[in-house]
Amino acid sequence: MQLFGTVTYDNNNHLRRFFSKYARFKKEIELDIEERLPSLLNTNSYKIKYAQKLMHNGIRIQEYKIVLTSTISCRVAFIHHENDIKVIYISDQITKQPYCEKLAKTELVG
Repeated sequence: MQLFGTVTYDNNNHLRRFFSKYARFKKEIELDIEERLPSLLNTNSYKIKYAQKLMHNGIRIQEYKIVLTSTISCRVAFIHHENDIKVIYISDQITKQPYCEKLAKTELVG
């Protein structure tokens, strides 16, 4: 079983804007990322997908969905390297194609 080390959050305006808009869900989202995401990665869950062929600092970006309420969900983009997870982008756009298109237009990809 692979274990994951630290979970960090990139210091960018995309994350700040998202958490400002969804401040009431911040703790719930962070808890899901810190507890559920490593478990999903450990089990090679089908819920973890690549965000097309997008890269961040030379590492392929992966993503997964968090369901917050019956009407609110979000997609979380992250990279993991040497057992560390770095969250780089979160959006309430949950349809994969438009989500990846929005992510691709950011300075995070390249």
